[in-house]
Amino acid sequence: MAIPFRAFLVSDCHVGNARPHAVAGADGVTDRLRDQLAALLWAFAQADQRRLPLVCTGDLFDSHLVDTVTLDMMAGALERAPAEGFYVVPGNHDASDQTNRHFSPMALARLTKDLEVLDDLHGVEVRLPLPGRELVAALPFCKPEVAREFFAEHGSSEKLLLAHLEVDGFGHGGVWTCTSGLADEELRAWGAVVSGHFHAQQRFKS
Repeated sequence: MAIPFRAFLVSDCHVGNARPHAVAGADGVTDRLRDQLAALLWAFAQADQRRLPLVCTGDLFDSHLVDTVTLDMMAGALERAPAEGFYVVPGNHDASDQTNRHFSPMALARLTKDLEVLDDLHGVEVRLPLPGRELVAALPFCKPEVAREFFAEHGSSEKLLLAHLEVDGFGHGGVWTCTSGLADEELRAWGAVVSGHFHAQQRFKS
């Protein structure tokens, strides 16, 4: 069904400076981090042009251990966040551990008004109103059994789910295929689903 919620969407930005294949400049900032932030700033501008909020469906950062250079550069980029807001549904790379309770974007959101975390699993409330928020459910990365409980309690054909899900049969370019996630038919609990995690367009089996 059509759900009247509008946003500019990105996912799996994996922003980070400490990667073995990246080349650092004299200032300690890698080419990879510069490219990532340039792409994020482009998304900020696109959202602003359309007067839309920007939503990232997981893995804003490459690691929950955000290094000083990445934190500094991200803080600067956030000064140009869209006027309608920048919202993040935390992903697995944002999580501090297997409990998936503490996330790096959540810590950053406490330090700046330019980033909001969407997390209905833990009852996180946003400060900046998101138009159409009542039409959206936000589920950060979590174990499949936790997701199923969330689906049973909150699933609705009248809602859009923004999430970072593991789904059986989905994979990364033939390198890895998920075999311990949700069955794709379980997503029918929602009117529509937008999920990050797999870095490429996926095909449903059912």
